[in-house]
This record gives sequence, structure tokens and C-alpha cells, in this order.
Amino acid sequence: MLNDPLGYPLSKIGADYLRSAIGAILCLLPLAFGTPLKGGMWLLVALASMFVLFAVRTFARQMTRVWVSDEGIAVSGFIKQVLRWETLSEVTLSYYSTFRGRGQGWMQLRLRGDGQTLRLESTLEGFDGVARHAVDAARRNGLALHPSTVKNFSAMGIEC
Repeated sequence: MLNDPLGYPLSKIGADYLRSAIGAILCLLPLAFGTPLKGGMWLLVALASMFVLFAVRTFARQMTRVWVSDEGIAVSGFIKQVLRWETLSEVTLSYYSTFRGRGQGWMQLRLRGDGQTLRLESTLEGFDGVARHAVDAARRNGLALHPSTVKNFSAMGIEC
């Protein structure tokens, strides 16, 4: 039986929306005032496009729902994916630091199996539970985990 769906709460990804809006506005502001930038105009449009794409990616994350059970994991959003734990062939947990030396950052859990890859970020509510399921499935499937993945799970309090 599947649990209630997990998601990315606005309280955790709201700052990403703010960053994308500020970036796009700062890039488009000179264009709105008609500042003649010639070649620089294309650079600003390209940068603004990147910030808009970041906002779309953030929206996609906000719409994503994740269900976890003893049989597998299902992710729905713009694309629906289902991965059964018995087909799990690779588990990677990566840590991305945002501030040098301050211990702040986020983790990304990548699960591969049955010809597909799922990526979940630590801003997902219930991320620890998903990570525990992944480690249990990796053990059952006899998967060897990369030393950095083992270290990152250990930092979460999950022994491999």
C-alpha cells in the first residue's frame, strides 16, 4: 500500500522562485528602459531566459508528488515514473554545498533501475524516509555503493 504523497513544500522552494524572479527582472530591466546595448542585449535576453527556465523547473518540482511503498517508488508531475525496488540497479546520494565551509547545501538522491532514472532533492518532505527505503533496497539487491554515497548517507544517520 502506498503512503500519502510527498511533495516539495513552497516553504522550501520559495527562495528559488524569488531568485528566478529577481534574476529575470534585473536582466530585463535595461531592455524595458530602452537602454541601447546592441550586443549586450542578446546576453541579457539569454540570461533572462535561463532565470525563466529555472522558474519553470522550480514549478515542475512543486507539482511533483512522490509515493513510496515496500514494493517501490512512484513519481508523478509532468512525467510519471514508477520504479520497483527489486529492479533497483544504482543508488547515488550527492551533496551540493551552497556556502563554502558553512555546512549548508542540499542532497540529491538518484535511483536507477529498469531503464529509468529518478532524481529527488533533499527539499522533498520525507526525504529521509525515501533514502532509508533506497538503502534497504540496495542491500537486498546486493548493490555496491560509491564511498561518497556511503559517507553522505552516514551524514544523514543512515548506515549502509
